[in-house]
Amino acid sequence: MGGLVLMVNIDYIMGLLDGSNPEDEQNKGLELAKDVKCINVFMQPKSPYGKRVWENCAKVLSTKSDDELKTYFADLFMWLQDMTWPGAYIIYDRLLSASNEAIEYAYKFSAEDAKQTNDTVWQKVLEDFYADYIANKNG
Repeated sequence: MGGLVLMVNIDYIMGLLDGSNPEDEQNKGLELAKDVKCINVFMQPKSPYGKRVWENCAKVLSTKSDDELKTYFADLFMWLQDMTWPGAYIIYDRLLSASNEAIEYAYKFSAEDAKQTNDTVWQKVLEDFYADYIANKNG
């Protein structure tokens, strides 16, 4: 017989991930979040949690494999629209380490989106990202 599987409410986990909590509570939330299979809940959650949980959500997502993240790469690039957003640098670094060909498609999609919306700040971040990505890939 297998081990006991404990189901934990996602709202409880999100409450623990709040950056204003003591570090031990945040760490407990990060540990519990590892077992959440439906990772889209960590993609820049809105109300009632908002940006207070984004840094820790980025930490959770950064531990996921390329296969787990590949359908979310475009969403992760959207996180880079504003590098002052909590977790943006964690996501940037995680995307840099991706080796899946889906990352290139998501990058091109995001770069076109930034161009179409005339978001020059995001365009610059994406240009810098791509230069870093190519350097890492060839380095």
